[in-house]
Amino acid sequence: MTTTPQPARPVRLNSGDGIIASVPTLVGFTPADSLVILTLAGRRVGLTLRVDLPPAGDQTAAVAAHAAAVIDQHQPDEPLTALLVLVGDDDRADLVDAVTEQLAGVGVRVQQALHTPQIAAGMPWKCLCDCGNAGILDDPGSSVLAVTAVATTGRVNYRSRAELAAELDSRIDAATARRRAEQIRMLDGEGPEVAAAVLEFGSQVLDGRLDEIDEDVIVGIGAALGTPARRDALVGWTAEVTEHGVMRAAWLRMVQQLPGRSRAQAATVCALAALLDGDGATANVALEVAERTHPGLPLTRLATQLTAAGIEPGMLRALIRDGSR
Repeated sequence: MTTTPQPARPVRLNSGDGIIASVPTLVGFTPADSLVILTLAGRRVGLTLRVDLPPAGDQTAAVAAHAAAVIDQHQPDEPLTALLVLVGDDDRADLVDAVTEQLAGVGVRVQQALHTPQIAAGMPWKCLCDCGNAGILDDPGSSVLAVTAVATTGRVNYRSRAELAAELDSRIDAATARRRAEQIRMLDGEGPEVAAAVLEFGSQVLDGRLDEIDEDVIVGIGAALGTPARRDALVGWTAEVTEHGVMRAAWLRMVQQLPGRSRAQAATVCALAALLDGDGATANVALEVAERTHPGLPLTRLATQLTAAGIEPGMLRALIRDGSR
């Protein structure tokens, strides 16, 4: 399940095609074979959930119940409503009915349910209510919401989850990974070389010089991530930088360049940076990288719980700041 808390902002979702066109921007990538639930408080988009289409039967009921439980945890003071967008070959009336029923049980009314085989220009869409509304999708990438998001945050809308996952692939060969792992092992995480690397990393990130990060800095950050006090300080610093996308890009670079356990730790901090940007999609993929690379890290488990809970970015920032004091 991808859970994406959205900053409180009004969004025009007054037509079926407009609702569907907003989904890639709100989710972070163009979903396929998915159910997307958009929650609304008035005209403001709140939590956005994406789930893979489950098989019919017990799994459908479980997915619907879990989605309703997550949304219930984030209900604001004003009443919530929801929009459902189903993407896939079948309109899955069983899933739509199950989610509608479960949401009603937590006081959330489904305003509209929509279906399209694929979110792409030229694809047909239809409303699953009895209104008869239907049409053909324009290019979602040219929607007002997509264009505004790129202009104001620089956020990329990936064409698929696989394309997003590819961004977190390692960029180093096996020999480089072995060499860096050995260098990290030999360093004292509390030593002056690591302190210097952390300072240089911070300077390059804040100055927009990620392309200048060299071997010494990469290895030093790897050693810092393996030292609890240094790692916690890096997490705290990540929460202090509020410019959208800066820390996500910085830790993405470390995920691409670090080996082994250090790569898993960098992926976990990348997930936290993404959550602070309201980017649940990147957070989920980064946590999968962390768990696959080095299973069982305590920070990864904590970040996974926070992601599953759909914690709001401002609340997460405050939580990290309080924890680092």
